[in-house]
Amino acid sequence: MKAIKHWLSGKEEQSPIRLSVILVVYNMRRAAPRSIRALLTPYQTGIDSDSYEIIVVENGSTEPLDKASIEALSPNVHYHYLQD
Repeated sequence: MKAIKHWLSGKEEQSPIRLSVILVVYNMRRAAPRSIRALLTPYQTGIDSDSYEIIVVENGSTEPLDKASIEALSPNVHYHYLQD
């Protein structure tokens, strides 16, 4: 999200964020946290958590994920819920 906001602002400065991963979920209470963990730095090579962000977009699930639990997985994880 930081990289997208930075790009939209039109500023010339380089953002430390080099990659934004967008993970769209729907009724995935069990699978979503595992998918997010698989994207974290212990499972990735050649990149640190300051270089990328994971944006989790929940698309109107009937049983939404807990925002605090999802964002507690790593400081580079951001959660957004979209209402239908």
